[in-house]
Amino acid sequence: MCEGLTRAVHIRTERSTFARRNIRRMASKKPKLGDRIEHTTVFGVYEGEVVQLLSAQFAYQREDGHVRLCLFNEAWRKVKDE
Repeated sequence: MCEGLTRAVHIRTERSTFARRNIRRMASKKPKLGDRIEHTTVFGVYEGEVVQLLSAQFAYQREDGHVRLCLFNEAWRKVKDE
């Protein structure tokens, strides 16, 4: 029983360490409405179009229709249109 708990704590620590490494300081640049962005999280890399800007975060819509939120200080970047 103790081994399973230790493993769960270890996995959670790895995830939070990964997240801390990927968080940047508050971005001086913010995306504009309609920009294509790539958002990197612990769970994967997502791409979408910015549909709403808020004070500390923005919302973007993926190709499959899901809307996700991203803080300005998270790991994200603009994707160049081809």
